[in-house]
Amino acid sequence: MTRAPEHGRVGCAFAALGILASLALGVATLSVGLPPDDSDSPAPPPAAGQPDHEPAPNSGKPNGPQFDPIQANLVTTEEQRLFGAVEAMLPGTPARDVPAPGGGPATLALPARPAPYDLAALTGAGAVQQQADGGFLLVHNVLVGPGAQLNLSIPGGTLRLSSSAGGITSIITFKGSMLIGGGPNAPLTITSWDPATNTPDTDPSNGRAYIRDVGGRMDLHDLSTTGLGFWSGRTGGVAWTGSTSEPATGSARGVTFTGNHYGMFSSRTKGLLINGATVRNSVMDGIAVHTNSEGTELWRVTSTGNSTNGIAIAQGAHNVSLREVTAASNARSGIYINGAPLAKGPNVGGSATTAASGFTIDASTARGNAEHGILVNNAYNAQLSDNTVAANRDGIVVRGDTQGVVLRGNHVSSPGGYAVAIRNGSRGALVDRNSLSDALTAVQVNNANAQISGNEIDGMTVHAVSIIGNSSGSSVTDNRVAGRGPSSIDLSRVGFADTVDVSGNDEKNWTVDRDDAQYISNFVRKHPLTLLWFLTLLLPTAARAYFKRKHKLRKLGAHPYPETQAAMAAAAAAARPPSAQPTGTAPGRPPAAPRAQTGRPGPMQPGHPQPGRPHPGQGRPQSGRPPVRQQPPGRPLPPGARPYPPPPGHPVQPGRQVPQPPRPEQPAARPPHQASSPGQPGAVEPSAPRRPGDDKIPGRSRT
Repeated sequence: MTRAPEHGRVGCAFAALGILASLALGVATLSVGLPPDDSDSPAPPPAAGQPDHEPAPNSGKPNGPQFDPIQANLVTTEEQRLFGAVEAMLPGTPARDVPAPGGGPATLALPARPAPYDLAALTGAGAVQQQADGGFLLVHNVLVGPGAQLNLSIPGGTLRLSSSAGGITSIITFKGSMLIGGGPNAPLTITSWDPATNTPDTDPSNGRAYIRDVGGRMDLHDLSTTGLGFWSGRTGGVAWTGSTSEPATGSARGVTFTGNHYGMFSSRTKGLLINGATVRNSVMDGIAVHTNSEGTELWRVTSTGNSTNGIAIAQGAHNVSLREVTAASNARSGIYINGAPLAKGPNVGGSATTAASGFTIDASTARGNAEHGILVNNAYNAQLSDNTVAANRDGIVVRGDTQGVVLRGNHVSSPGGYAVAIRNGSRGALVDRNSLSDALTAVQVNNANAQISGNEIDGMTVHAVSIIGNSSGSSVTDNRVAGRGPSSIDLSRVGFADTVDVSGNDEKNWTVDRDDAQYISNFVRKHPLTLLWFLTLLLPTAARAYFKRKHKLRKLGAHPYPETQAAMAAAAAAARPPSAQPTGTAPGRPPAAPRAQTGRPGPMQPGHPQPGRPHPGQGRPQSGRPPVRQQPPGRPLPPGARPYPPPPGHPVQPGRQVPQPPRPEQPAARPPHQASSPGQPGAVEPSAPRRPGDDKIPGRSRT
């Protein structure tokens, strides 16, 4: 059986190792869902895009929530407690406690009356207790019923909401109204509180205290909250929630929300105004404007350090205005607008099937966010003007079924990414008179349609404008570009039948970068997995080439016809006369095979006869024939093989009889004057008569 060479086996092993590593890498990429390091890949949906009772899966960002069935069940329990207390409330009756089903703090139900309820009313009913340090502790839930009013004003004071494993408390208005706050330069502080430890509640696993408006009005002013809310939007900290028939409304002025589950949450609201707010370190979005929120206005709002988005406008929200907003250092996007319809066809809830519209972002800042500065998805007629977007992975990204999006007068920089990207079916986008600097590409249009005009573009390192795919009808006109890269305006990947208008651009300050190393460096930086795949495939290829070359060098100098060489040795041994046998060879035993000559001096080299072996010229006919090699013991001469090596340039094929050239005549017997003395090696006796055939090789006839 023929065995594979060692280099072949090792090379195959390396090849198999490389293939297995490549497959493992591919499977891991697909199973884990690792997105490539490419800005074209869409970002994960924001938390506000999920149903408010079920947060988005953990994205690996800091403080991202994990699924917790205990908290999910607590949300349902809170809903049952709320509606049970509302049903137990009778018009014209005084305030009274309603026991909570299953235990826990009771609910103080406040029916409608002409005068508003206040802190004294809550203290008199036993829902609030004053503590030794002057603060107040809420020990019962408070429910402001339909038509009732609560005016909770405590300038410079502290209100602690009991929140522990034994139960949580909340302040809720149901179709009533609440006014909660402090005074100018003397805000009211509200925090969750664990009475057992006398510290704020930092563990939301068993619920946490919250404030909520349900179909009524809630106005907050000069207020600071810390550590409120858990799990869902409506129990997320501070929430305005309504219904189709009874939208919630209200305002927040001069407020600060720190460490809540959601900083602020709104759903089914109308005319909600947030003016002067600071939100930071939320577990989810800083501000989430959710389903069917109409006419929400956010002015002078700062949202920083949140574990998902700074500000998220979710599906179903319309006519949302953001002015002088700052979204910085958030774990996903600074500002996210998702105008996708709630349904794509007929549905049970009768939800709209058209994209949302009427979004405005003006004079705002998005800085240092992990993904996009501003992301607009599936929204109509969004207006982004005079914004500063810097130091995000990508600057402004518009994608999906968007129409009529206008970007004008923005200052955008995005080192290592795109300043502006219009993608995935967006139509009619206008990118006009913006200042775009310090990015790989200033404007990328990928399978979309956009008009790019009058922009100041500087400091690009790949392209000023790149048009890719099905982008017919796009135009690039009257832009002034500066930077360096493979090309200023890249049209090499436009669809075959697509047309793009390019005219009036000032490209004199653009340097065409012919440096292949720089181009490869930029490419690898954007596609790091390419280098990984290259190294994975290079390893087995290089190993196989190395072992193949090593094996080839090892075989240099070997006889080209090993079978013929063995046959020649056998023939030589059979043709050798008895007188030429080496001394000491036992009768009937075949002589040992001659040792191969090497380049080292020794007894096997010519001119160095070994003892017991004849000297060259003794006992062998001097016929001019090449030396005869000995056949190994026990192996007969193959049929058709010659005992002589083939002449130079004459190939020999195994199994075929090679024609033999004429054999030269043997020289005559040595003259008497050349005869050696008797007894010398190789001497010929002068008196020995010459017989016919003495000069022939035994077993051969002379021709």
